[in-house]
Amino acid sequence: MYALFKPSLIFWFFTIIFSVPNIVHSQNYNGQDYAFIFYNTHFTKGWTPLTEVEKEVKILSKELTESYQFKVEQFANLTNDELHEKLKEINSRPFTAQDQVLFFFSSHGLYKEHSNQGYLIPSDGPKASRYGEGWLSYGQLRDYLGENRAKHILVALDACHSGAFGNRYRGHPKGLPWQGEVNCETLARSSLRYRSRLYFSSGNKMERTPAESVFVDRWLQCLRELPRKGRYVVSSNDLEQYVNTISVSSPENGTFYGHEPSGEFVFVHKDVCQPGVVDQVKRQPPPKVVDSRKVIAIPKLTDIPGGTFKMGRKTGTTFGTADHVHLVEVGPFAIAPVEVTFENFDAYCEEKKLPLPEDEGWGRGKQPVINVSWFDAVNYCNWLSEKFGYQKVYQINGGEVFADLKANGYRLPTEAEWEYVASRPAHSGGGNYLRRGEGQADFGNGKSIADPGELNFDASPGLKTNSSITGYSREQPVQSGSLANANPLFLFDLSGNVAEWCNDWYADDFYTYSPKENPVGPLGGTRRVIRGGSFQDGPNEIQSFSRDSRPPIYRGKTLGFRLARNL
Repeated sequence: MYALFKPSLIFWFFTIIFSVPNIVHSQNYNGQDYAFIFYNTHFTKGWTPLTEVEKEVKILSKELTESYQFKVEQFANLTNDELHEKLKEINSRPFTAQDQVLFFFSSHGLYKEHSNQGYLIPSDGPKASRYGEGWLSYGQLRDYLGENRAKHILVALDACHSGAFGNRYRGHPKGLPWQGEVNCETLARSSLRYRSRLYFSSGNKMERTPAESVFVDRWLQCLRELPRKGRYVVSSNDLEQYVNTISVSSPENGTFYGHEPSGEFVFVHKDVCQPGVVDQVKRQPPPKVVDSRKVIAIPKLTDIPGGTFKMGRKTGTTFGTADHVHLVEVGPFAIAPVEVTFENFDAYCEEKKLPLPEDEGWGRGKQPVINVSWFDAVNYCNWLSEKFGYQKVYQINGGEVFADLKANGYRLPTEAEWEYVASRPAHSGGGNYLRRGEGQADFGNGKSIADPGELNFDASPGLKTNSSITGYSREQPVQSGSLANANPLFLFDLSGNVAEWCNDWYADDFYTYSPKENPVGPLGGTRRVIRGGSFQDGPNEIQSFSRDSRPPIYRGKTLGFRLARNL
C-alpha cells in the first residue's frame, strides 16, 4: 500500500517544532540550532508530483532562520543514493553536545504491514519493491541518526504512514525550567541536560494523510498564540495539546533509541531573553486550549475556485433523475475534505444536551456520523458557525428553514457544488477542466471504475457493472478519509462510505429548469437531496452524478454529511 498524495500539513506543524529552543540568546549557551530539510516535489518512476512542497519549504526556512535563528539547509529531489550519501555527510560534521538538530523529511511514504516496516520514497524510488530496494526504510534512517554526534535530535516526518518510525509516546514531560526560577542560564542548562531522540509524524503507521489538514493550523496557532500571551517558551506538551484537537488524521509523537528519560526539546522564541521577557514568562500561566477537540478540530476546508461543468449524465443506468445534461457554473466555495465525524458531532450534542446519534455498534470517534437528519445537520452547521464567530446560514423556525447562502458561516454544499467536486477527473489538476476538453469522472475519486479496494460500496457479483470491479464489501462505514480514494482536490469518500445530505430541496425534474449560474434547487418540496451513495449501495448508486433524496426528518445508518462555506 502506498500514498498517492502528500500531507503538506506537517510543514507548519514543524515550524513550531523547528522553534526548537534557540537558546543562543543566553550568554551561557554555546550551541547552535540546525535544520536539514529534505523534500521531494517530482518523482521519476510514477509517483504523483508534490508540487506544493517547494513553496512551503521556503516559508518554513524563512521562519526558522528569521524567528528562531536556525542554520537551515534544504535538499530537494535527492535520489536514493544521494539521500544516503547526504545523511552520511551530515553525520560527519562536528556537532557538539550542546547543538540541537532537526531532520525534516517531506515525501511520499509507504508501509508494509507484513514486515511492520515503513519507508520514505526518494525522487527515483520505484512504485513497487518487493524487499524495499530503492526506498529509505525507517530502520535505516534510525541507524543514520543514531550515529549523529548531536545530543539533541528531532525528526519530523511529513509522509503517509509515518507513525511507523519510532516508539509512540503519550506521557507528559516533567516540570520545565520556566515553571520554577527562570533565567536564561537555567533555561539553557535545563533544556540540554538529557539526551533527546524525539520524533513527530503526520499520521499513524496505517494512515494516509491528506494534503489539506487542520494539522498545520494547530502548530501555527500554538507558535503564534503563545508568544502573544507572553509564553515565549513552548513545550512539547503545549504543542501536543494543540495537535490533539485534530480529527482528520492521527498525528503521533514519540522517541527512538538513544533517548534518555526527561530528554526534551523546548521551543524558545527569539525574544525570550530580552529585558523583562523572562519575568513575563515566569508569571504567565499555561495557555487555555479549547478542551473540546471536537469543537475546533474540524478539518481545514479546501478552497474551490469554481468553474463550469456539465451536470447530469445520460447513460440509462444512473440512479435517480440525472439524465438531463445541462451546463452549470458554480462560484468559488470551500468544502471539507472528509465527512463530519462522530467526534465532531458528539461535541455539539454534549453541549446542547441532545441525545447522541446511534452508531450501530460500529464505533464513534473518527467514524463518519450517521443517523442524523437534515435538520440535525443544519443545526450543527449553525452551532459551528457560532463557535467560530461566523454568520449563521440557517434561520430555523420550527420545521421551517431559510438559508441565507450569502452568509459566511458553515452550511451544507448545494447539489451543484457537490457534483462539481465529485466529477473532477483524476488527470484534471486545477482550473477549468471542461474548457480544456477533459471528461468528467464517473466516481468521486476521479476515476471511471469503482474499485472496492478504494471505495466503500457493495461490490458483490450481483451488482457488478461495466464500471465496477467485484470484490470485498465492508458492509459498514470506515473512518472518514481512511481509504486511498482522494480525488485531485484531495477530497475523500465522495463515492460510497456514507451518503451525504445536500442543502437543496429535491425535485425529479429540476434539471429541466435549473438556472445555469449557482443553482440552489427548487424553492420548496418534501425531500432534500442526498448524494454519493453509501457502503450499502451498488456501483450505480455511488456515481458522481447519481441523485437520491429523503424527507429532511429522515435518519438512517447510511447517511451523514460534510461541511461547506462561502469564500
